[in-house]
Amino acid sequence: MIPNLKDWTTSESKNYDDLAEVYRELTAYWRNYLRHVVPNIGGIYENAKTADQEGFVYESVPETIQKNAMNFLLEQAFKTPEWLLEENILKNIAHAGAIESIRRQQVSILNQLLDFGRMQRLIETEELENGNSYTLLEMMTDLRNGLFSEVTKGQQSDAFRRNLQRGFIERMEFLMTENPSIRDTRRGQTAVMVSQSDIRAIVRGELNKLNRTLKNNAYRSNLVNQYHVQDLSKRIEKILDTDND
Repeated sequence: MIPNLKDWTTSESKNYDDLAEVYRELTAYWRNYLRHVVPNIGGIYENAKTADQEGFVYESVPETIQKNAMNFLLEQAFKTPEWLLEENILKNIAHAGAIESIRRQQVSILNQLLDFGRMQRLIETEELENGNSYTLLEMMTDLRNGLFSEVTKGQQSDAFRRNLQRGFIERMEFLMTENPSIRDTRRGQTAVMVSQSDIRAIVRGELNKLNRTLKNNAYRSNLVNQYHVQDLSKRIEKILDTDND
């Protein structure tokens, strides 16, 4: 639809209001479709059953589906959506704002994924299913490797990816510092005492791993990306130093 959108929504002597409206709707559809994928990770199926029926009422989403969901998000949510960056659209609907719009959509999905309750369900499923599940450590490793693939390859990250990587660091800081009360399971939430769970140990370990990767690859790209990698490393160190105070 995107390559044809300008032609479909404009005509002679008509402004670009319809183009702007439809483009915003398409961007919202993209975000909403992605938001439907996230619950597969750390997800639980609820099966209506009576006591005489076989099987469980609550079952975790199969490991393969969770892995597929993560791969889908890495490809469709967190890679820069070049298809949305159509010059014929963007330069006719606003003087600026494309980078901020994409950042907002991507970070929203990232924050939904890195949720305390979701992370706790991954921990619990691993224990109850004797390791035959998609684990929190696997999820965090896949996410880190996917979001920072350019860094490890010495490639340049564009402004969209740099924003997303900073969004990841800020969410990790949230996970390390926020102290939410135990959630009410009657509202469909997952109860977790964050300070006493494995969540922060894993987050801290991931931050340390990422920081080593950043330091080892700090000078393998152009100057903007060098500054970016150095900045990420300082942000991580600040989080860990604050955590130790």
